[in-house]
Amino acid sequence: MVTTIEDRLTHLEHKNRGLTVAMLLMGVAATFVVTVGMARTENVPDVLRAHRFELVDENDNVRGVLQVTEDGSRFRLLDENCKVRAGLSVDKDGPRLDLLNESEKIRATLDVDTLGPALALRDENGKMRVILDVDKVGSCLDLRDEDGRPQALLSVDRKLGSHLLLAAGNAKMKALLSVKNDFGPGLALYDDSGTPRVGLVAARSGGASLTLADENGRFLEGLPSPGGQLPKVMPRTDYSPLPKRPLSGGSERPRPLAASPNVIESKIDGTFQGWHGETIVKLSNGQIWQQSAPHIEIHIAVMPEVLIYSVGGSYKMRVDGTDEAVEVRRLK
Repeated sequence: MVTTIEDRLTHLEHKNRGLTVAMLLMGVAATFVVTVGMARTENVPDVLRAHRFELVDENDNVRGVLQVTEDGSRFRLLDENCKVRAGLSVDKDGPRLDLLNESEKIRATLDVDTLGPALALRDENGKMRVILDVDKVGSCLDLRDEDGRPQALLSVDRKLGSHLLLAAGNAKMKALLSVKNDFGPGLALYDDSGTPRVGLVAARSGGASLTLADENGRFLEGLPSPGGQLPKVMPRTDYSPLPKRPLSGGSERPRPLAASPNVIESKIDGTFQGWHGETIVKLSNGQIWQQSAPHIEIHIAVMPEVLIYSVGGSYKMRVDGTDEAVEVRRLK
C-alpha cells in the first residue's frame, strides 16, 4: 500500500514537471509570435516603388500592366487571350484612353491635349468615322465615310456662330447652312467642283436675298447680289486636299528650299473654321500655332494646306483658300 502511494506521488511529480515545461514553452512561443508580428507591422513600407507592376490571373497569365517609360506612364488591361483591350496613358501631350477590339485595333479614343478634349470613334478597319472635340472657342462634330472622308460637319463657335456642312462621296462640300452671330442665317449650295452656285441669306435687319452664280462663281446678270459676291457666311471651301494653285492676287506659291528654317509647309490636322482673333491651329507635323494679330475671316475646310514664313522677326500663316496671311506665334 505504501509502495502504491509513493508510486502515485512520484507519478504526480513527473506530471507536474511536464505541465510546467509545457506552460513555459507555450509562453515562449506566444512571446515569439507577438514579437514577430510587431516586427512585421513595423517593417511594412508606407510606399512601394517600382518601374513596372503586373497583375496575373489564376493561370499566371498577365491581365494588367502598370509601368512608367521615358514617354510617360501606361496602364494596360488584357483579356483572357492576353490581348490588350484598354489602355490609359499620360504623357507630355496629356491623358489618353484607348479602347480596343479583340484584334487589338483601337475603336475609341478619348484624350485631352492643349487644345481641349476630343473623342474619336473608328470602324473595324481603323478608319475614324466620328470625331467630337471641344476647344477654347467652340465645339465640332465630324462624321466621315468608310474611306475616312468627311461627309457632315456640325460646329459651334462662340464668335463665328454655328455651321452645318454636308459633303458628297468625293469629299466635296455640297451644302452649307450657317448662322453668324452678327449677320443671320444663310444657305449655300455648291456644284461638283466646289463652286457656290446658290446663296440664300436672311439678314438680321429683316432683308433677304437669293443669289445665283454660274460654274465660274460669277453672279448671273439681273439677279440681286449682296455687294457683288456671295456673303462670307457661305465661303467657298473644299473637304479634299487642295492642289497647289496661285494664291489671291495672282502670285504663285513660293517654293522654299527644304533646308530653310524660316519656311514651313504642312497641313492643318483636322477642320479649319477661319480666323477669329485668337485661333489655335494644330498642324499635321505636330506643331501648334496661335493667331497673334487681329483678323476675322470665315473659311471652313478640312486639312487645308498651310504656309508659314518669317517676316521681320515674326511669323505669318497662309491657309490655302483664305484671303490673306495672318500673323501667328508658335505654342509648340
